[in-house]
Amino acid sequence: MPESVSNKAVCGGVFGSNRYVYLFGGIDTSKAYAGIHSKCWRYDIEADLWELLPNLPDSTHRIAASANYLNGIIYIVGGYEVLPSGNEISLNFAHRFDCESNQFLSNAAPLPKAIDDHVHCLWRDSVLLITTGWSNTGNMALVQMYNPTTDHWTAQNQIWNFSRYSSFGASGIIVGDTLFYLGGAASNFGFPIQPILRKGAIGKDNPLDIIWSDMDIDLGMTPYRSGAISIDGGPTWIGGSNNTYNYDGVAHDGAGGVDPSAKILQYMNHNLSASECSTASMDLRGLAWFPEHGELYVAGGMLENQQISDQLFRLTIGSLSAKSPDPNNDTFQVFPNPTSGACVFQSSHLVDLTIYTLSGAEIEHYCAVSKK
Repeated sequence: MPESVSNKAVCGGVFGSNRYVYLFGGIDTSKAYAGIHSKCWRYDIEADLWELLPNLPDSTHRIAASANYLNGIIYIVGGYEVLPSGNEISLNFAHRFDCESNQFLSNAAPLPKAIDDHVHCLWRDSVLLITTGWSNTGNMALVQMYNPTTDHWTAQNQIWNFSRYSSFGASGIIVGDTLFYLGGAASNFGFPIQPILRKGAIGKDNPLDIIWSDMDIDLGMTPYRSGAISIDGGPTWIGGSNNTYNYDGVAHDGAGGVDPSAKILQYMNHNLSASECSTASMDLRGLAWFPEHGELYVAGGMLENQQISDQLFRLTIGSLSAKSPDPNNDTFQVFPNPTSGACVFQSSHLVDLTIYTLSGAEIEHYCAVSKK
């Protein structure tokens, strides 16, 4: 990457036949308020080339924003600035970046409630749902919906159990018509991590009509500032940490510097499982996921000893189901198949591979990455 950067908004985008990784704002290696900036970049995957974009279109530098790609436009939402006094101010900006012209358009309508460290999801490739997050003095029990067609926000208080559902630093994904978000921090003293997975069944006619449920999880499988994607219909969380911290990587509870958990978590068959992945950094505010290519890009973030990363990691992810692969596909082959004994996996590229029984129990997991 051109610079080391963490806590920036990240998403993938497509223009023409090219795929890009986009970065907006963030914090540099100083890990100080003065190192928070409004710089933006994009990475051309096919050309293996970084390009500096125009800065975010206002004078406010920020971290903890989010970015979503929709129909050639990227929406960069919320975040917070840090003043020299140390005060933190949540933002209500919603910027629009045009992937064709490579320029920022006029801002979208401002959010009803300024927000940062929120859960950001796209529903049915049509509307943005901004769920919970921190707003200046505490967490919000709020869902904010943006309709790009009308340039209009609608906000609704509907997270019914404040202590379990309001969170900052949680991350989530919508799979079908269900919103999943995991972990994050409570807004009470010490900002303790929340070992909770929340599930929201979204109304098919009104995305603000959500029926919530939740489940407790192990503390060791509770991420803070991780990235979330869907792999084969399974909500999946990449990286993050198992303790909460300020923008400098120092724990809110006084435990000192926080390190990445180096885990990949996946929720399948009503069960949350974990696997190790040493390259999964923390302090993430989005990922660039291209499921049709099986490629996931993790940009920057914090590594061990709170080191700000300048690496763009590419995880090539494959999956194995009960369906037999095409024997003429030379990119991934399994043989003999079926078999009751030994089995060989052959691939022309690196893969992240999980093997399940037909009942959904995990047998083995392999994590492999290449680095740009």
